[in-house]
Amino acid sequence: MARQLNDYLERLKKTDVAVEALTRYVMTRRRPTIFLYFGDHLPAFTDDIPDELFDAERGVDKMKTTFHIRTNYPVKHPVIPHTLDISFLSGLLLDVAQLNDSLFFRFNSFMRNHANGKMPMQANSDPYVNSYFAQIVNQIKR
Repeated sequence: MARQLNDYLERLKKTDVAVEALTRYVMTRRRPTIFLYFGDHLPAFTDDIPDELFDAERGVDKMKTTFHIRTNYPVKHPVIPHTLDISFLSGLLLDVAQLNDSLFFRFNSFMRNHANGKMPMQANSDPYVNSYFAQIVNQIKR
């Protein structure tokens, strides 16, 4: 496990260098550019760590990753909840780009705020949640 951790940390350092280089490039572009970066997973060796060490209430969650959104031009960023489900990233990106003219993605943005960034996993007594699920099903049917 120590070898896996060392390998992971070395790769993490290289990723940081690459992301910073890309960020510097984006920030110097003449054309308006948005850079959205998010991690896609935790290291594979976390499967060997007992689940008891992961406590979502304390912010240690196997399913959590970081994300950053940057622009090379001034923009009024929308409110971004502390925890954000990946299903809300597309609406957030459209909001930052000020291109959110889709009814579905405007509803996605509304739900991002209404649900405080957490995607409800089942229908409940909240009429907005049920309407959002209906919108998702309608999008899939098309």
